[in-house]
Amino acid sequence: MGTRSSIAVAAMQDPGYGRSNGVVVSDKDAITADQIHSDVWEQALDDWLPVQLDVSMRQHFKKVAAVSRKKAEGRRGVAPGDWLLDSAEKLNIIWGTDAAPLVVDGEGFMIVGPQGVGKSTVAEQFTLALAGLRDECLGLPVRRERGKVLYLAMDRPEQIRRSFRRMVTEADRLLLAERLVLWRGPLPFSVVHEPERMAAFAHGLGATHVVVDSYKDLAPKMSDEEAGSQINNAVQECIVEGINWTGVHHNRKANASNPHPKELSDVYGSNWLTAGLGSIISLYGEAGASVVEAKHIKQPAESFGIFGIKHDHTIGHSELTDERPEGSASRGQDKADEIIKVLRDNPDKAFDAHGIGFQIKAGERQVRRYMPKLEEEGLAKRVDTGKRHEWQWSSGQDSSS
Repeated sequence: MGTRSSIAVAAMQDPGYGRSNGVVVSDKDAITADQIHSDVWEQALDDWLPVQLDVSMRQHFKKVAAVSRKKAEGRRGVAPGDWLLDSAEKLNIIWGTDAAPLVVDGEGFMIVGPQGVGKSTVAEQFTLALAGLRDECLGLPVRRERGKVLYLAMDRPEQIRRSFRRMVTEADRLLLAERLVLWRGPLPFSVVHEPERMAAFAHGLGATHVVVDSYKDLAPKMSDEEAGSQINNAVQECIVEGINWTGVHHNRKANASNPHPKELSDVYGSNWLTAGLGSIISLYGEAGASVVEAKHIKQPAESFGIFGIKHDHTIGHSELTDERPEGSASRGQDKADEIIKVLRDNPDKAFDAHGIGFQIKAGERQVRRYMPKLEEEGLAKRVDTGKRHEWQWSSGQDSSS
């Protein structure tokens, strides 16, 4: 920096510098205040302003970062004694009952299953209940969210629109506008590259619950561990900011070694996708079927177990049912339990396959499939009557059990 610009910088940094007519720089050089403002102003700006702006911007962003950290610490840093000892032990249930809740506050939820089994149909009914347009889903109580519900209709949004349309009427228009936000198509940011933006995005729309339909539209490679980890980060950012999370996802495709993929390990993609969630239900059945099987494969408390869901595709309504789809493992267990009940209720009587089938409304061939296992488990014994195979309650069992 030259002498003249040095003087200009000194003058601008110190208003009291060079108030006299002339400022002596050295014995050999002197310059007036007027000359500072006219002769070297342009050079002074070139030398001083960029430096000062850079310093100022750095200082500004340091202050912003410090404030953000302090706010985050205020939200997330907690006194351990208060948090551990003073928090209510009772779960804050969003969906379900105290005995076996399906969704609880502050823990992510997922509905998983193959195409066409009603994942979105159930998620949409749950969304309307969260928004206060109904008070239940599948006949189980749902707590209304305190803010809006953000439904990310990313997977075939027109199909989602038609599905929702079955469930609402003109009378719901005002409540829909007040309590629901529908986002069509891809997000305006990448969850993989900016997971923290999900919470800010939802918050900006006034949402306290995000419903993602579906997971595959959050990232191109669900099996990628980094992508899975970043999606989990987005989930956790939402939860810690008081925004609940529900996602719709699919499972692995069936194959010869795993014809009915419906367990936790069958959820498609990285383990991170399910690791950070509190509850997952798996739906399984034929695409478009009115009755599908559901299983509570990850639970926040007691499991809701295995249950049937019956869809009314005309009006978009689903309810719990004792029915099961054909080929369901739980359906088979139900039939086995029915056989046991018939034998136990009639301990002195022998039944052939036809007699048992008549009692439980099943075919003879179906009954015969269960009998070897029941014999092996000591729940039934075969008796020789000189006719067809007959069975009765095993005398070694306690008929009161």
